[in-house]
Amino acid sequence: MNNFSDKVAFITGGAQGIGKLLAKKLLQRGALVYIVDINPEILQNTIEELSQIGKIFGSLCDITDKQQLDQISTAVLSKFGSIDLLINNAGIVKADELVNADETIIEKTIEVNLLAQFWIIKRFLPSMIKRNTGHIINISSAGGILGIPNLSAYNASKFGVIGLSEALRQEMKKHNYKIEVSVVCPNTINTGMFGGSEMVKGTKMLQPEEVVQGILKGIKRKRPVIGIPHFSVTKLTPFLKLFLGPKNMDKFNKKLGMWSINDTWKGH
Repeated sequence: MNNFSDKVAFITGGAQGIGKLLAKKLLQRGALVYIVDINPEILQNTIEELSQIGKIFGSLCDITDKQQLDQISTAVLSKFGSIDLLINNAGIVKADELVNADETIIEKTIEVNLLAQFWIIKRFLPSMIKRNTGHIINISSAGGILGIPNLSAYNASKFGVIGLSEALRQEMKKHNYKIEVSVVCPNTINTGMFGGSEMVKGTKMLQPEEVVQGILKGIKRKRPVIGIPHFSVTKLTPFLKLFLGPKNMDKFNKKLGMWSINDTWKGH
């Protein structure tokens, strides 16, 4: 998709962080944007702020609630007929070793980060198929490619997003549908989700602006996997896992400090 003018974008977690910045950039490029978020005050403030740029709409929504998704997807499709960009951005994280992890938080992490993407796609994909056009963008993480201590639930959810995206992309190709599917895998972003955590040796905290620019570039280029930084996430890390094997990769991760970077996690 090279031109966002008059395209309709639906963004989850769109009132703050990467979602808000994506909404802003798409509005600046002429898109119509519909955002959902679970925080009513932040949602309203974002809609008021970004309405100065372009046409933005929004609804309060718990994306793990299928009835709410039914209501919102019906309203969106009634208003626009279909959407052009579906951006599954919403996500949560809580760092903890599995032995100490709260089971309720494990379930919520899987529900928000992974299962909700299934439910949202299922509600919008039929209209995309009917028009034979559209682009689905699922936000995963570099943590969907490489698992590290203290992030078992988060890693599991993000690994799942990659599997979902790979399978769905091939289903679209199998039927010759002109519907793109991309999965976004950024390194740690400076949005507060990983507040208190340290950075891996040789890496830096990504700024939201560079991540959003990378996502928009990936959408334009129809990249199946949008890694940020692209080479290290999509090329180097998978190669090292295959080349070194599990035991040596574990040693390599330990040497780089990955075993302890989330021991001091505080988050939002």
